[in-house]
Amino acid sequence: MEQLLSASITEFDIPMRIAIPLDNAHIRRLKDLVTLSRVDLCNINRIGEKAADEIERILKRFGLSLSMKV
Repeated sequence: MEQLLSASITEFDIPMRIAIPLDNAHIRRLKDLVTLSRVDLCNINRIGEKAADEIERILKRFGLSLSMKV
């Protein structure tokens, strides 16, 4: 699990329209992403509800979710 959480978000199917705003917010690893709440995620510039839904779907494929304690 630690190896998965240490992976760069660019290694997953996260579209560039989502990956770029995440990178601008210094969210570069899955562990950075999964510790965010949905509200925190939607407060990132250029990340809205639709992008948050897509991120949650991607995380779910790997058995992860937002607001995880890591």
